[in-house]
Amino acid sequence: MFKDMTDTTKMLENLGNVVPREDILQLLEKAKIDRKEQIDKWTNEYEAAARCELRKYMEFERLREKIEREQENAKKLCENIMKWKKEAETARKEKGEAAEKKSLYQNKIAEENEKIPVINEYIKMFTNTIEGEN
Repeated sequence: MFKDMTDTTKMLENLGNVVPREDILQLLEKAKIDRKEQIDKWTNEYEAAARCELRKYMEFERLREKIEREQENAKKLCENIMKWKKEAETARKEKGEAAEKKSLYQNKIAEENEKIPVINEYIKMFTNTIEGEN
């Protein structure tokens, strides 16, 4: 407002010649009080804004941590799904192998069952031969 204190002092001296000194002191005191009230108001507004910013930052941090936890849970779930998929593929493969073995053994059993009547015939023939010799 004023270039420097010299200008202010000169102005007050000139004003003191026109306006009573007590009025000037009262005006200066009021200006000082008004200035302090304005500074207090700005300080309160600044502090309120800082508290709001802090609350928003803390909320942001909570959400960021929650997202990190959810991402970790999702990662673990994906790992489990992949593990279960591999286990299912292994079980499916083993089931196929077991089915092949079962079929193979069923065929072998069928082949052996077909040989039983022939073996029984040989036994009868052998038994008859032995009985015939006696």
